[in-house]
Amino acid sequence: MSFVSAALPDMESPHLKRLLFTLALPAVIGLSANAMHQLANAFFVSQLGVHAIAAISICFPLLIVFGAIGEGAGVGVASCVARMLGAGDEQQANRTASTVMVLLAAAGCVMAAVLIPLLPALLAAMGTTADAMPASTVYATIFCYSAPLILLQMLCDFIAISEGNTRFSMWTLIGSFALNVILDPILIFHYEMGVAGAAWATLISALAALLAYAVYFYKRVGKIHVALRHVKIDWQGLWQVVSVGVPAAMSTGLAAVAFALIYRNAATYGDTAVAAVAIGLRILTGGSLPLVGFCLGAQALLGFSWGGGQRARFLQATRLMLTICSGFAIVYSALVIVFAPVIVTWFTTDPAVQQLAVTTCRVFHLAFCLFGFHMVAVVALQAAERSRKAAWLVLAPHGYMLIPLLFLLPPVWGLNGLIASMAIAAALSAALGATLLLGEMGALRRIARQESAPTAESLRAVQ
Repeated sequence: MSFVSAALPDMESPHLKRLLFTLALPAVIGLSANAMHQLANAFFVSQLGVHAIAAISICFPLLIVFGAIGEGAGVGVASCVARMLGAGDEQQANRTASTVMVLLAAAGCVMAAVLIPLLPALLAAMGTTADAMPASTVYATIFCYSAPLILLQMLCDFIAISEGNTRFSMWTLIGSFALNVILDPILIFHYEMGVAGAAWATLISALAALLAYAVYFYKRVGKIHVALRHVKIDWQGLWQVVSVGVPAAMSTGLAAVAFALIYRNAATYGDTAVAAVAIGLRILTGGSLPLVGFCLGAQALLGFSWGGGQRARFLQATRLMLTICSGFAIVYSALVIVFAPVIVTWFTTDPAVQQLAVTTCRVFHLAFCLFGFHMVAVVALQAAERSRKAAWLVLAPHGYMLIPLLFLLPPVWGLNGLIASMAIAAALSAALGATLLLGEMGALRRIARQESAPTAESLRAVQ
């Protein structure tokens, strides 16, 4: 067995459920490890005092901007590369991955060069206080220098996932997180670097992950070979990346805007409301991450099947994903709704916050049972080259479905209207996903029957 075949799962394995979990579970673990990075930094920096934690918190919008760009590029490339590998066109997959890698590195460098001189003005505009300004400036400056590395690391993760090597992505993300946790106390406290130490820990851990991927691509562990000689501007191929990636990036940006509006509305009802909503959103995120990771890992199978013209297999995988994701979402929703009075005590001991948080959690999770359907619909439409429909769907829950409700319902129903906005937007988004996906699956079933008909007729003729 070759090194490559040992590293990568057989994307044409007849054991579809086993293959699906082989691809998806490492992606869930890797995504969870990646999400812990900022929590680790915040934990160690919080030991320095309120000004230090304020300094890194105020930089969060910058993290969201770069994260949205990296996620958009990664999702777009992963969708295209999986289809190209399914079609057997590894050369085109190499060109697409290598070209986007170079373009993303250039974009990251340009953004850093533009942002660094503007940081004092930007941080002031974001509300940085005079006490927190020196630490915020230092942290943001180092982060901007590391941004190209972080963007490239995100893209490499998506490339590995797109070819089915979710285990390598998982171990790289876990290793990067572990290195970050080790470096944080050493740089922050031992070398007395303060918030700058947290920023340097993030930069070094991203660089270590990139070095791992340099070895990965150089040793040809996977099928994709990223190299400068493969770089070639192919406008049609780049448009496929952009048509999927831009809506994904916009969705992340809109989520940040929506959450800011939610907290701003909640603030008008006092700190109790803000705390209760924050608890509800945190518990909601705890259920969302596994579903996002599962669908992210499974998308490689969908894209491979679609690119290889295996419509029946694509349908079978999509139905299996719907069963698994919907089952998880329903169980998670039911557990939160039933045990909300116990769960909220993990986050607060204030009786007033607990009472409101219970209501918030239950309303938020009324529609979460449909989130699995929404996520499967998004990745299936992206894999099936239905980029317009996927764009409408991915922008719905935190965009045009939610943001108008945040302006309409709170003035009428007060805090209840704010809380209800999340549930209504999620329900409408899931309904849209059901409409779009079931329509496509109906058409694909007809195509699959037509493709299998000649085979049946030929068998009868032989008999």
